[in-house]
Formats: sequence, structure tokens, C-alpha cells
Amino acid sequence: MRKKKVEYMGPVDQYGRPIDVTNVPNHAEDDRKLGIIFFTILGIATIIIVVILFLVNYFNQNRLEIPKATLSTTEWTNESVIVTVDKSRGNVSEFSFDGGLSWQTSNQLEVTENQELTILARNKKGKVSKKATVVVSNIDQDLPEIYFINPLYVTIGSKFDPRLNVSVLDRGSGIEDYEVDISNLNLTVPGEYEISYFLSDKIGNETRKTRKIIVEDGFRVYQYRSRKFEIVDTTCDMPCECVSPVENVCPRGKTLTTDNQCCNLCTGPCQKIEYGDWSEWSDEKIIPSSELEVEMKSEIAAVTQ
Repeated sequence: MRKKKVEYMGPVDQYGRPIDVTNVPNHAEDDRKLGIIFFTILGIATIIIVVILFLVNYFNQNRLEIPKATLSTTEWTNESVIVTVDKSRGNVSEFSFDGGLSWQTSNQLEVTENQELTILARNKKGKVSKKATVVVSNIDQDLPEIYFINPLYVTIGSKFDPRLNVSVLDRGSGIEDYEVDISNLNLTVPGEYEISYFLSDKIGNETRKTRKIIVEDGFRVYQYRSRKFEIVDTTCDMPCECVSPVENVCPRGKTLTTDNQCCNLCTGPCQKIEYGDWSEWSDEKIIPSSELEVEMKSEIAAVTQ
């Protein structure tokens, strides 16, 4: 019996041979599965990135770094300096400028004298940062200082240099101007005269000081002696005033109160001058300084003319 010929209506290959469609890959299904995998991975990656960004932001906001401070000016000044601590990171709520002895909510401190500050920061949870140190050294409120023998004996008719054996000092911005007024001095006539010294530093702090010059008639020899002195902190029974009972001025480091014990530098706590012993009188000239007081005396060496 002849088999009935069945006409094939399915897909064929390039040679006209039937293709078994049961083994042909289903690309649509594969694409769907790949899409599911892709978006699943993308979602997981997004979640991971969000978590990482959250953690980074959290630690940046809560991590207490070593405080960073800036000064309102680094140039020489005779005014106060503002110290400002960066508070932009770490969720900081309090600041200490004395190593943790006291705390304040403000991140600024007004400093009126040169000093070293130990800065700490603390957040709302009570966590304290490591210490940072800031040195304020550009405040110049000290007057220029001048040291000379007073009174000074001079022989009539001799040459006189008012700056010879005179020591000047400025502990801050440096001396800008140094002048001496000798208009009242007459070296041809014996007697007592006063000359004036003027000093100013680069900030504008000024010192004026008078000096007694004794012009003597005759041949003289001059002898010198000295003693050490220093300014030390002390406890005073009475308030220290920046007024001399003698000159009504305040030469820093030299001004005594009426009890002749306490000395105030006009910028710091109560202080006094401690003197050492006088040396023996000598013919050798000595230059006064910020640590050495010098006296001079005149004695007759020959018959007065």
C-alpha cells in the first residue's frame, strides 16, 4: 500500500531540509531571563552604593578629627586675635581652648595676650577629639624698653653721645623710631640737665623716658657698679596699679606701687622686681640692659680748675 504523501509546511534550512523546531532556542525567553538577572544585579548594586554612601556620610559627620584652628590675623597687632576652630565636620557641639578644663558652644575665642592654646572638640554623644595646639605670638602690647645709667656725670666741655652705652629693646614687632632730644643740654655750663628719649615700635607702641645729665666742672673719674634684677610673679596685698608714685607714668617692668613691693606690667598678673646684690665700684664701663641695672658716680681725681 502506498503511503499518503504529506506535504511539509514547516521551516526549512538553506538546503530545503526541514528544521526540527523543537530544538530551536527560544530567544525571547532567554532575553526575559537575562533582563531579570540584569535588573536584579543592578538593584543589588544600587542598594550597596546607597548603603556605602550612607555609611561614608555618617562617619564623616560623626568622626572627630583633630581640630583645625585659624587666626583672624597673623600680622603683628596690638589688638586682640580671634581664634576660630573649624566646626564643619564631626557634628561638633562644644569646644575647649584650655585642654578640657572648660567648654563652650562657640567655636571662637578672643585672645588678648600671646599664649599657647590646647584645643579639643566634643560631639553631642560626649566623644572628645584628640588635642591640637595653636600658638598666638603676634600680639604686641609691650612698650619698647630703654636702659641707661641715670644720672650720668659728664665733664664740662667734653664730647657727649646720648646713645653711647644705652640699650634699647623691643620684645615684639621691633623698633621703628629712636630719637633723643638734647636741646636742653649745655656742656659748657656746670649743672643738672634733662634729656628725653623716644622709642616707638612698628605697631605704634611708644616709650618716652627722661635722663638726668650732671655736667661737672673739674677733672673727674667715674666709677660704675651693677646688680641683676628680674620680674617675678607674686601675691600682692593691694591691687597693683599701672601708675608710678614718682613719675605718674608706667614704664613697664619698672613701675612700683606705693608699698614699694608690687609691680604691674600693665598687661599681666601682679608682679614685682627682685634685685640681686650690687657689685663693687669699678672703673670699667658697664652697659645697662633688661637684666642689669647700673649706677655711676663721680669722684675728684685732680685739683679743680
